[in-house]
Amino acid sequence: MADPAAQRRALWAEALALPGHPDLAESLVAELADYLGAPPEEVAERCRHGAAALAAAWSASAPSRPEEVAGFYRQGDDYLFELSWWHALAEDDSALVQVVALEQAQAHGCRRALDFGSGIGALGLLLARHGLEVTLAEVNPALQDYARWRFARRGLAATFLDPDAEPLPAASYDLVTAIDVLEHLPDPEAALARLAAALRPGGVMVVHAPDQPDPLRPMHLWHEPERLYAALPAAGLWLERAVAGALVLRRGVGPR
Repeated sequence: MADPAAQRRALWAEALALPGHPDLAESLVAELADYLGAPPEEVAERCRHGAAALAAAWSASAPSRPEEVAGFYRQGDDYLFELSWWHALAEDDSALVQVVALEQAQAHGCRRALDFGSGIGALGLLLARHGLEVTLAEVNPALQDYARWRFARRGLAATFLDPDAEPLPAASYDLVTAIDVLEHLPDPEAALARLAAALRPGGVMVVHAPDQPDPLRPMHLWHEPERLYAALPAAGLWLERAVAGALVLRRGVGPR
C-alpha cells in the first residue's frame, strides 16, 4: 500500500516546483527571488529566519484589539518568506496537511473552491492544477500580488478577493478551506460562520488549526480544538471526519 505522506509530498512538489528545479526548497526560493529581483542567497536567508522575524514584529507591535490584529496582517512582507519556507517542507512536513483539501475535493466531486487566508497561493495552485475553479481570499496585498504573479506565470486562472473589503458570495462554493488561519483570529467562531455561509448546502470545509502553543508563533491566539467543535452547530456545520489533523466539515444536518 502506498504511503499517504509520500503521495501528498509528491502532489505538493508537482504543483509548486517549477520546471528545471527538481528540489522543492530551491525552486520556491528561486521563484521568490525572481519575483523580488533579489539574490537567491539573500532570499534563502530571509526564508530561514522568516518565522523569527514575524514573531519579533508581532512582539514589537503587540496588537490587542481586533482592528489592531487585522492591521498587523495587512502590512509587511515577512510572510512571503515564512510561508515559502514552510511550503518548502524544509523543516517538517506540516504544510502537507493542505493536500488533504485536494483529497476531499476529489472525493466529493468539488468544482469551485474558496481558500480563506490564502497567503502566497500555494494551496490555490494545487487545487487549480487539478482542475478546480479557485478563489483566493487574502487581506495582505503583498501576498496577494505574489500569488497573482505565480498563477500568471503558470498560465492558471483564479479569482482574488480581499475578505475584509468584499463579501464572500453566499452558497457559492463546493469546497472552502481555512488551513492554519483561524487560530490567528480573535473571533474564529464568527469567521467559521461566515465561511459556512459561503458553502453550498452539502459542501465541504477543510479546517486545520494547531492545537499546541508554538514559541515562534505568538500570533496564534488560541489552541483549543474544542472551541471549533462548539461553534459547529451555530454555523450549520457537522464534523464528517478528521484526516491528518485536519477537520473535514459539511454544511447541513449531519447523520444522527
